Amino acid sequence: MLARKPLSVWLSVSLFIVGAAVLPLAYRLLRRPAPPPHTLRELTELLSQKAPSLYVVAEVEKNPEGGIYICTQPQPREQLSELIRNPEAIGTSPRGRWQEIVFCQRIGTMDQVDIQSWGEYGMRIGRLVFFGDPDLLQRIYTAILSPTRG
Repeated sequence: MLARKPLSVWLSVSLFIVGAAVLPLAYRLLRRPAPPPHTLRELTELLSQKAPSLYVVAEVEKNPEGGIYICTQPQPREQLSELIRNPEAIGTSPRGRWQEIVFCQRIGTMDQVDIQSWGEYGMRIGRLVFFGDPDLLQRIYTAILSPTRG
Protein backbone atom coordinates (compact mmCIF):
# COMPACT_ATOMS: atom_id res chain seq x y z
CA MET A 1 0.00 0.00 0.00
CA LEU A 2 1.09 3.50 -0.73
CA ALA A 3 1.22 5.92 2.16
CA ARG A 4 -0.33 9.32 1.50
CA LYS A 5 1.82 12.30 2.18
CA PRO A 6 0.10 14.70 4.65
CA LEU A 7 -0.88 18.14 3.41
CA SER A 8 1.62 20.83 4.18
CA VAL A 9 0.76 23.21 6.98
CA TRP A 10 0.70 26.17 4.57
CA LEU A 11 -1.72 24.43 2.23
CA SER A 12 -3.99 23.54 5.14
CA VAL A 13 -3.96 27.10 6.47
CA SER A 14 -4.60 28.51 2.99
CA LEU A 15 -7.60 26.22 2.48
CA PHE A 16 -8.96 27.20 5.88
CA ILE A 17 -8.64 30.93 5.11
CA VAL A 18 -10.31 30.54 1.71
CA GLY A 19 -13.16 28.57 3.29
CA ALA A 20 -13.56 31.12 6.06
CA ALA A 21 -13.81 33.92 3.48
CA VAL A 22 -16.11 32.11 1.05
CA LEU A 23 -18.74 30.82 3.49
CA PRO A 24 -20.01 34.23 4.68
CA LEU A 25 -20.04 35.50 1.10
CA ALA A 26 -21.98 32.44 -0.08
CA TYR A 27 -24.45 32.87 2.80
CA ARG A 28 -25.02 36.52 1.87
CA LEU A 29 -25.52 35.67 -1.81
CA LEU A 30 -27.87 32.77 -1.11
CA ARG A 31 -30.20 34.64 1.25
CA ARG A 32 -33.40 35.29 -0.58
CA PRO A 33 -34.53 38.88 -1.00
CA ALA A 34 -37.50 39.93 1.08
CA PRO A 35 -40.77 39.90 -0.84
CA PRO A 36 -41.99 43.47 -1.34
CA PRO A 37 -45.09 44.48 0.62
CA HIS A 38 -48.39 44.36 -1.27
CA THR A 39 -50.42 46.72 0.91
CA LEU A 40 -49.76 49.90 2.82
CA ARG A 41 -50.45 48.04 6.06
CA GLU A 42 -47.70 45.51 5.17
CA LEU A 43 -45.37 48.40 4.27
CA THR A 44 -46.07 50.12 7.59
CA GLU A 45 -45.31 46.90 9.51
CA LEU A 46 -42.13 46.32 7.50
CA LEU A 47 -40.89 49.86 8.11
CA SER A 48 -41.61 49.57 11.82
CA GLN A 49 -39.29 46.53 11.89
CA LYS A 50 -36.54 47.61 9.49
CA ALA A 51 -36.61 51.41 9.88
CA PRO A 52 -38.19 52.11 13.27
CA SER A 53 -36.96 55.71 13.30
CA LEU A 54 -39.40 56.62 10.50
CA TYR A 55 -42.89 57.95 11.20
CA VAL A 56 -45.91 56.84 9.18
CA VAL A 57 -48.98 59.08 8.95
CA ALA A 58 -52.13 57.94 7.15
CA GLU A 59 -53.40 60.45 4.60
CA VAL A 60 -56.92 59.85 5.93
CA GLU A 61 -57.04 58.90 9.59
CA LYS A 62 -59.64 56.14 9.26
CA ASN A 63 -58.24 54.70 6.01
CA PRO A 64 -54.55 53.70 6.17
CA GLU A 65 -54.85 51.97 2.78
CA GLY A 66 -55.76 55.28 1.10
CA GLY A 67 -52.21 56.59 1.23
CA ILE A 68 -49.46 57.21 3.78
CA TYR A 69 -46.76 59.76 4.42
CA ILE A 70 -43.40 58.46 5.61
CA CYS A 71 -41.35 61.05 7.51
CA THR A 72 -38.12 61.26 9.46
CA GLN A 73 -39.75 63.59 12.03
CA PRO A 74 -43.32 63.65 13.41
CA GLN A 75 -45.55 65.78 11.20
CA PRO A 76 -49.19 66.84 11.59
CA ARG A 77 -51.53 65.29 9.00
CA GLU A 78 -52.95 68.72 8.12
CA GLN A 79 -49.50 70.03 7.17
CA LEU A 80 -48.69 66.92 5.11
CA SER A 81 -51.97 67.09 3.21
CA GLU A 82 -51.02 70.55 1.92
CA LEU A 83 -48.00 69.18 0.01
CA ILE A 84 -48.35 69.05 -3.77
CA ARG A 85 -47.17 65.82 -5.38
CA ASN A 86 -45.44 67.38 -8.34
CA PRO A 87 -41.71 67.41 -9.20
CA GLU A 88 -41.88 71.11 -10.06
CA ALA A 89 -43.17 71.84 -6.55
CA ILE A 90 -40.09 70.16 -5.13
CA GLY A 91 -37.76 71.78 -7.63
CA THR A 92 -38.54 75.38 -6.61
CA SER A 93 -36.15 75.10 -3.67
CA PRO A 94 -33.69 72.41 -2.61
CA ARG A 95 -36.21 69.64 -1.98
CA GLY A 96 -38.67 72.28 -0.82
CA ARG A 97 -41.24 71.26 1.71
CA TRP A 98 -40.82 67.58 0.78
CA GLN A 99 -37.46 67.32 2.56
CA GLU A 100 -37.46 64.11 4.63
CA ILE A 101 -41.03 63.29 3.53
CA VAL A 102 -42.32 60.65 1.11
CA PHE A 103 -45.91 59.88 0.11
CA CYS A 104 -46.90 56.31 -0.81
CA GLN A 105 -50.06 54.89 -2.32
CA ARG A 106 -51.09 51.55 -3.74
CA ILE A 107 -52.19 51.55 -7.35
CA GLY A 108 -54.59 49.12 -8.97
CA THR A 109 -53.92 47.00 -12.03
CA MET A 110 -55.70 49.50 -14.29
CA ASP A 111 -54.11 52.64 -12.81
CA GLN A 112 -51.62 54.45 -15.01
CA VAL A 113 -49.07 56.50 -13.11
CA ASP A 114 -46.28 58.18 -15.04
CA ILE A 115 -43.53 57.71 -12.47
CA GLN A 116 -40.87 58.39 -15.10
CA SER A 117 -41.96 62.05 -15.18
CA TRP A 118 -41.25 62.26 -11.44
CA GLY A 119 -37.55 61.59 -12.04
CA GLU A 120 -35.51 61.21 -8.86
CA TYR A 121 -38.58 62.09 -6.76
CA GLY A 122 -40.50 58.91 -7.57
CA MET A 123 -40.17 55.14 -7.44
CA ARG A 124 -42.33 52.08 -7.76
CA ILE A 125 -42.05 48.76 -5.97
CA GLY A 126 -44.71 46.31 -7.06
CA ARG A 127 -48.03 48.12 -6.79
CA LEU A 128 -46.71 50.72 -4.39
CA VAL A 129 -45.70 54.11 -5.80
CA PHE A 130 -43.66 56.61 -3.82
CA PHE A 131 -43.12 60.35 -4.27
CA GLY A 132 -40.87 62.65 -2.27
CA ASP A 133 -37.37 63.26 -0.95
CA PRO A 134 -34.83 61.25 -3.02
CA ASP A 135 -32.64 60.47 0.00
CA LEU A 136 -35.60 59.11 1.95
CA LEU A 137 -36.77 57.18 -1.13
CA GLN A 138 -33.39 55.42 -1.19
CA ARG A 139 -33.61 54.65 2.51
CA ILE A 140 -37.10 53.19 2.10
CA TYR A 141 -35.99 51.18 -0.96
CA THR A 142 -33.12 49.68 1.02
CA ALA A 143 -35.39 48.81 3.95
CA ILE A 144 -38.02 47.18 1.74
CA LEU A 145 -35.70 45.12 -0.44
CA SER A 146 -33.02 44.15 2.07
CA PRO A 147 -32.72 40.36 2.38
CA THR A 148 -34.63 38.50 5.05
CA ARG A 149 -32.72 36.95 7.90
CA GLY A 150 -32.81 33.31 8.74
